[in-house]
Amino acid sequence: MGVVLLHTSQWITPSSGIFQGIARMGGYGVQLFFIASSLALFLSMQARSQRETHAVLGFFIRRFFRIAPMFYLGIVAYLLYNSASQERLEQIGAWWHVIVTALFLHGWCPETINLIVPGDWSIAAEMSFYIFVPVLFSILNNLKRSLYFLFISVVAGKLLAVIVVRSLLFISPPSQSYSIHVFSYYWFFSQLPVFILGICLFHVLCREQNKRNKSLGLFLLLVSMFLFIAFINYSCWGDLIPQHLAYAGAFCIFAAALHWYPHWIFVNFLTKAIGKISFSLYLSHFMLLNLFKSSFHGRFLFHGDFATGFAFLIVLGASAAVSTVLYFAVEKPGINFGKYLIRRL
Repeated sequence: MGVVLLHTSQWITPSSGIFQGIARMGGYGVQLFFIASSLALFLSMQARSQRETHAVLGFFIRRFFRIAPMFYLGIVAYLLYNSASQERLEQIGAWWHVIVTALFLHGWCPETINLIVPGDWSIAAEMSFYIFVPVLFSILNNLKRSLYFLFISVVAGKLLAVIVVRSLLFISPPSQSYSIHVFSYYWFFSQLPVFILGICLFHVLCREQNKRNKSLGLFLLLVSMFLFIAFINYSCWGDLIPQHLAYAGAFCIFAAALHWYPHWIFVNFLTKAIGKISFSLYLSHFMLLNLFKSSFHGRFLFHGDFATGFAFLIVLGASAAVSTVLYFAVEKPGINFGKYLIRRL
């Protein structure tokens, strides 16, 4: 929902600075997804490793058929959509860009990231993380090790970003300098500390698995809300701790708060329903947003903050409707086929 708000605000800009900051913050919903993903995957590995004969192979089969069917449909859909415009078609470039994207390797090349499917950088980072999950599950088997590895990943991510950016700038034309700096944020090693934070959260919550503490949960909820607001204007620690990592830390506190106190504002039928279809919603809302833009030709019924909020509800509602169909028509059959293959094993 945060990502949809961000992209909607790029269509219809809010009039107030506060709303602009909140909308901009919505882009870090991807980091919230990474936190939830690593937490859920480690919980799954913990449960399945004890009862599945081929737990690691089953993990990879399950992950591939969870992501690939919907993502491949997205590749085809956006290729067809872009083919209607010669300018958009030329931006796609060579045929190998499509092959690299289909192999989930597009996140490792500045030329291919976010090229075929809008926002596909997060899928590239997620699939890269899947490769390392079984190893990380074996190595990071306690909180102490996970915290050490978190520190190493933050420092290594910073150093690698500097090395990669300077190397690419040296061999690339000046016109690609912006895309190279953007790539240093999108690629896997920049996001790895976020995934590791989710693993740290896993170890914390496993210690308190069956406990409920409303007062602690409410306190952590307030702390996370304070941090969400405080990080909107982020300047003090920008050179030391990237903003997306600061938000990831706040998201960990937020998740822990909901563990101890699942407040109905955040844990309800609507949020759980949107969470279930969120992958399809993420992929489809870009196209629906473009269709709305072309339909209104830059003019909208309202202006200012109200217009942004109204447009957000329209885009979210339309995307949710389409994504519900896609979930049952594409995602669910893919998930079931993965389960079928694992049963055959």
